[in-house]
Amino acid sequence: MKDESECPSGDRYLISIAIVPDQMIPEWKAACIAGDRKKFSDSKPYKTFLDWKRQPKERAIFTSYGYADFALPKRFDCVFDLDDDHGVYPTRIVLTQAVWRGIWPRDMMDHGHPHLCIFRFEDEVPPIVDQLHHAFGKFQKGPIDGPRLGFCQMDDLEQIRIQRKSMESW
Repeated sequence: MKDESECPSGDRYLISIAIVPDQMIPEWKAACIAGDRKKFSDSKPYKTFLDWKRQPKERAIFTSYGYADFALPKRFDCVFDLDDDHGVYPTRIVLTQAVWRGIWPRDMMDHGHPHLCIFRFEDEVPPIVDQLHHAFGKFQKGPIDGPRLGFCQMDDLEQIRIQRKSMESW
C-alpha cells in the first residue's frame, strides 16, 4: 500500500494503455461476473459498474499501474501526452470508477495494479483521448498505436516532466 500523500509529485499520474470501445464493455462486465463474486458481488462499486452505460462525456480507459492508493471519486485537471511536451490539455476530469485488473470493481485505486477506469470529463473530451489505441480484446497483446497519455493535476505536471526526463537518461 502506498498512500497518495507518500507519493512524490513527479510520480502522481495515471498512464493510459488503451481506450475500451463501447462494444467491449460487456466482455469486461462478464469478467467481473465470472470472478470471485463472494468477494465483491454485494458491493456498491460492483453493482455500479455492471449497471453502467457510457454517457457522452465518459470514457472507459485501461490504465497502467496505479501510482498510489486513493479513494474515488478522484479529480484531475490535466491530460498530457507522454511523448510530446507541448501536448498538454487542461480539462476537468473525474475518475468515477476503477475495476482492479479488469475483474474487481472497487471504490478506490490500488497502488501497483492496472485498472479499467471510467473517466467523466466535465468539459469537452480532448480529441486526443479518442485517438488512444482502441482495445478490441481484453488484455489485448500486440502493437499499440495512438498516443500515450497521462492524467494528473496541473500542479504536478512540471515535476512529472522532470521525473520522466531523468528516467530517460538511465
